[in-house]
Formats: sequence, C-alpha cells, structure tokens
Amino acid sequence: MRRLLVPILGMGFFASIGGLAPLQAQEPAIDPASIPMPDLEFRPTPEIEREYDKYYFFQRDETDFATAYDDLRDCDSYSRQFGYRVTGNAAQYAAVAGAIGGALGGALGNALADSLYAAPERRRLRRVNMRTCMGFKGYRIYGLPQGLWDRFNFGGTSGISESRRQELLQIQARVASGPRPGVGEIVQ
Repeated sequence: MRRLLVPILGMGFFASIGGLAPLQAQEPAIDPASIPMPDLEFRPTPEIEREYDKYYFFQRDETDFATAYDDLRDCDSYSRQFGYRVTGNAAQYAAVAGAIGGALGGALGNALADSLYAAPERRRLRRVNMRTCMGFKGYRIYGLPQGLWDRFNFGGTSGISESRRQELLQIQARVASGPRPGVGEIVQ
C-alpha cells in the first residue's frame, strides 16, 4: 500500500504543476459599472480624523477593478485567519462563572468574556492586517467618517454571510480602483 500511495500522490503533484489539473469553475466577470459607487465626500473634523484608524478605505491609481477585488479578497482571507483566545482576568472570570453556575454559567461567562475582550481585539487585528496587507500591495489608505464607512464595509471576521461579504468587497474594490480622493489620506 505504501509503495502505491507515493506514486499516486506524486502523479497528482506533477499533474497540477504541469497544467494537467482538472479544470476549475471560473467565476463570471463582474462589470464594475454594475456596482454602486458609495459617497465618499465629507469635510474632515478633528473628531472624524481621530477615528481614521478604524474607518478607512483603500485606493491605488491605475488599478483596475478585477485587480483591486483580487487584492481585497487576498488580504481579507489573511484577516480571517486571526483568532483571539481570551486569557488572563477574562478567562479566570469565565472559569469562576463556570464553577459557580455549571454549564449555563460557563457558557454565559465565555460569551461575556468573548464580547468584552475577544471580539474587539479580533476587529482590531483585522484592521491592522488589512491595512498592512493592502499597504504592502501599494494602496493608499484614506479615512472616512463612520457613517460613510458603514455603507460598504464590515468590521468583524464573523457575523456576516459570505455573499454579503463578497458584495461589500466588490464595492470596496470599486472604490479602490476609482479616482483618488482629495481628503483623508493617512500617511503611515
């Protein structure tokens, strides 16, 4: 069995690098004109500028929609890999709640600890990762007021359907491949 397994695995490897891999379903081309361009016009204020680290978008000159969409999906896939484990005081609280209230108390304690500590940290890690990844790809980063940002972005790594996530990434790609904004650039 061992002798047979190695050649079979080897054939799959060589077929894939030799272009003999099975055909994969191609995604249909997306017409960027069919994607609404969100309103990005605003007047910066000190309050809005303080929130630029949370609410921003990307833009790169001379980038087409398909490239921007691929770049955003690539960086988003890296951001999905982040996990955050509750430790320290939050974990101790959850353990005490579990000991006091049994299974229900433990579940409630874990949910509380996650909402208080882990969820905000996952959002922060996603923001950092997206900015680093898209910055590495040469995109400029521009701040926005939260109200405008909320119209075409999502903050967490869960709680959103995959189809909605892709719709929002397409809108972000439309913005990223669009004209350079006049205000809000974040210089890192």
